[in-house]
Amino acid sequence: MNLYDFDAEVNYKSGAFNKHYRTRLAGRVKRIVKQNLPNSVADSFLHGRYYTAIVTKPLCLYRVFGRYKGEYFTDEQGNARVVGSFANGAFVTTEFAESRIDAKIRLALEPAWLNSHAYEAKIIVPKGTILNIGKVAPVTTKGGTFLSGGADQILLPRDWSENIIVGYRYITVTQLRNPPEYSIKNIPSFDIKSTVYPLTCPKCGKTDIRLLSQDERIDYIGSKGNKYTTRHICLNPKCNCNW
Repeated sequence: MNLYDFDAEVNYKSGAFNKHYRTRLAGRVKRIVKQNLPNSVADSFLHGRYYTAIVTKPLCLYRVFGRYKGEYFTDEQGNARVVGSFANGAFVTTEFAESRIDAKIRLALEPAWLNSHAYEAKIIVPKGTILNIGKVAPVTTKGGTFLSGGADQILLPRDWSENIIVGYRYITVTQLRNPPEYSIKNIPSFDIKSTVYPLTCPKCGKTDIRLLSQDERIDYIGSKGNKYTTRHICLNPKCNCNW
């Protein structure tokens, strides 16, 4: 039985895991004459530095996004409204999100922007696409939290087609231990309080989970001697984790 060892969990520094898997730009883009971007956009790059390039080979990129409907966001009539960001927004990056908090740090996602960062789109950018490339600038939130940024920040052309999205996934609260898997299934148009933090498998991050019956549950001991009882099973056939 594939039992999850919570004792073996060790949190890593943001960016330490995905650096082994992120898309390398070398040999896939070619610098061209730099485009002049509005100051509000240019300032989102670290030190305001970026360069313009054309894609010479198909490029795998990622976008963190998500929309939310809650009682804290209302229209003039007091009705809850949907806020957040869409899958086909302007900014993408070369690395997948290791977790929600890691995405918030690496991409410097200011909470005031209302991006729920619940989902990630995997995108294959075709040859010939013009990009503006730099690093994510740090942000200090309105609450005083410093978000360091540092991931590659890439600006896609305006109104790019969602047809180049090859899959979506739910971004887990806990850090990834294995490269993520993506599905072509449509994601919700928005989340509400009860769905924005669904239960996920601690090993693969999937939400396809079944609650175990009392007879199916097993007591086990982790690698550091802590005792656990299984309550769930992951229905992903590639994982089948019990925890």
